[in-house]
Amino acid sequence: MNSPAAGVRSLGFTKTQGSVCRSVHRTSCRRSPLCRITSKTQPGPTAPAPTPPELSKDEQRSLQAVLSSYSLTNIPEQLPADLRERLLSTIKAGLRKEARDLQELEGCMLLAEQLHYAGSQLVPNAPLPTGVDSWQPIFASSGGFPRLLYIPVPEYFDMHKSLPDATAISYDADSASIDVSSSRAFADGSLNIITELGPITTHFLGSCSWLSPSEFKYDIDTVRLDVGGKSFKFGLGPLKLRNVLTFFLVGRTLACARSQLGGTMLLAASPEAGRK
Repeated sequence: MNSPAAGVRSLGFTKTQGSVCRSVHRTSCRRSPLCRITSKTQPGPTAPAPTPPELSKDEQRSLQAVLSSYSLTNIPEQLPADLRERLLSTIKAGLRKEARDLQELEGCMLLAEQLHYAGSQLVPNAPLPTGVDSWQPIFASSGGFPRLLYIPVPEYFDMHKSLPDATAISYDADSASIDVSSSRAFADGSLNIITELGPITTHFLGSCSWLSPSEFKYDIDTVRLDVGGKSFKFGLGPLKLRNVLTFFLVGRTLACARSQLGGTMLLAASPEAGRK
């Protein structure tokens, strides 16, 4: 697929020797001792207790570096207030693309993820990701080169139609924002992932659904290119993309999520540019 925006990391595509292919690399490392956390989140009647994902060796190094800088030897059940503010400050700097040490930024996000699975709330009364109209990926990690980077091409997840009947959804905010064991699924909606590169705007179109208040699944099967007032639409065929984003930290202006295709992502909530 020779789309000008097909190399965007968050969509799960990578460029290889001038062509575009889907990244299907999956980490097969053993679970790190850092990840052995007992979750306090109570599972649903049919759902298993949530467990942290396995971390790659690079992710383990990033997490260990942050733990060492915080003078921690393992994942605590709760972060002290000063360390919590320090962690959130680093992530907020990443949202502004002002965090220079990207390994530290990734490590802070990974620590937030581990605390999430331990049942710790870093953001009191956190909102649900289902209530956001658009998300803009700002920073991502994956198996490409460079592995850690700020997303260079403006990209927006248009979520306006991701919930066909938003009024039918009611969850307790205190538990829903961390309940990854929920088995309830929402009806399918539609998703438009918009990328902008010079005069070309690319729309990645497909279906989507919220598997739970923190798990967002989408299938991209069509691309539309808008150039100079004209539109060109085509299907992806065997290159269609399926992914699941699992949100583990949600604030009023940002969120962190893990991609099923690999790596983590820092997103801005309802950016001004994404509302047009």
